[in-house]
Amino acid sequence: ALLGARFDVEALGYACGELGESVPEVIDHALVVGLVRAEGDSIYAFDHALVREALLDEAREDRRACVDAANGLLRRYGKERTDIAAVVAELLHRAGDYDRAWERLLRAITRAAWAGDDGQARHHLEQAEAWLEIEPSRKPHIALAEADVHAYARRFEQGLACVARARSATDDPLLLARCDANDADILFQLGRFAEASTIAASSLAANEDDPDPDRLMVAARAAARLGALAALRGELDEALALHEKSANLSKRAGDAFGARIGLLRMARIRGVHGEADRALRDAEQVLEIAERARDEAATLAAHETIGRLLALTGRVERARPLAHQRRRSASVRGDEARATSAALDCALVATESAELEHETVRFLDAFVACPHDHPSTVAGMEQLTILLVGRGMKALADEVKELLRERSERIDRGFEGR
Repeated sequence: ALLGARFDVEALGYACGELGESVPEVIDHALVVGLVRAEGDSIYAFDHALVREALLDEAREDRRACVDAANGLLRRYGKERTDIAAVVAELLHRAGDYDRAWERLLRAITRAAWAGDDGQARHHLEQAEAWLEIEPSRKPHIALAEADVHAYARRFEQGLACVARARSATDDPLLLARCDANDADILFQLGRFAEASTIAASSLAANEDDPDPDRLMVAARAAARLGALAALRGELDEALALHEKSANLSKRAGDAFGARIGLLRMARIRGVHGEADRALRDAEQVLEIAERARDEAATLAAHETIGRLLALTGRVERARPLAHQRRRSASVRGDEARATSAALDCALVATESAELEHETVRFLDAFVACPHDHPSTVAGMEQLTILLVGRGMKALADEVKELLRERSERIDRGFEGR
């Protein structure tokens, strides 16, 4: 009952520990008496919601059962799935393991926001706010998580306000360091590159030699931001080195997700820096590792990176379905940044002139609404102008070039502090 209205028999076996061997017999009996029904390979569901609710009323008071159910879910699905992380957090919270519960829930909030699922992130945020009745001291943590939710949904001013709220509510050095990291990321998105660079450089210097894993994660975030800033300046060797540092810092901190994202950032830089084949191999290796670890967010990022690299290198047959699937998925989630990125790939893999024109117009509209400044996007836009000129669409090519010119001016203003 604690595992959910639908549950996986493998997770149930893990949760039952030494009694796991009896699970098949118990499931068979539950099927016979109509307590549960089969819903696919190893998936079962309670046949009557009221029966599960009655069981839950008893089970929720059993702290040991809550911990066992949480551990069963973690062993079955890993700790990276945001929906599972939220369920695990609730179970741990009921068991009184508040520190682990908060860690899991805050992770679920940030990962859902990072993946562009604003609705799920806000749902988890509401759950965290409900817990404040027991631990009001967690308010700064929630404010920083909320800052991530707003930032990933491009509500940047609201994100900065959340960081300011967190900063004013704590004197904890680690939380203040996290405030700096959030500020640097949001200022970067606002085009205030000089300010973001100053904060990120200070944050990296203050945290990279600290043995505390939490401090190392702050340093990894700062190194990644400095890598993105170096890429905007066209300093790709420095960007590659900083993203490598970010990946290594994440690895030292025990943050497998952060390490995978760092490797994917390196692959994207290599893809526009004369090492496209190596970049594609590296991204595919990260995808294999992420899928094996059931890391949904890193799997999403790996597919995005592979799709962009395939589009840039003219592997249309492989790139085309990926590009269109990515755009559909981003549109459903309302994720403007990923929709812009996918729209460019859709234009690059267009095979007919009419399709190329249509997809380019869609990309131009998306880019104006939500600019995407990564070097691989610039390389793709430059490649797109060549395709357009080759098909006799000079006017559209000029529109793409104008966006590139405006982007360059915007970046210059950002680094000059204007």
